[in-house]
Amino acid sequence: MDIHDISCLPKDIPEFIELDLGALNEGDIIHLSQLTLPANVEIPALALGDTHDIAVVTAAVVKESAADAAEDAAAEAEAAAAAAVAAKGAKPAKPAPGKK
Repeated sequence: MDIHDISCLPKDIPEFIELDLGALNEGDIIHLSQLTLPANVEIPALALGDTHDIAVVTAAVVKESAADAAEDAAAEAEAAAAAAVAAKGAKPAKPAPGKK
């Protein structure tokens, strides 16, 4: 979380500044100037020029390799099988030699 200065009277201090990220696409950037502030609340840095209109959110997508996805799927399947065995009260089967 980033912290940025705001300017307002004590009675106008917001508890939070809400930002809807639902419509962001990969690579989108939201700058300080794009924040919707409550009435009587300002960001002093914006008065200093465009160089102070910094990014507060950058939408990035984490791409997983096929090997990582397969390993995760195998681990999930193993956990589900262990849970099913535990639910029946039986002991889980030992994995085949050479397998985790």
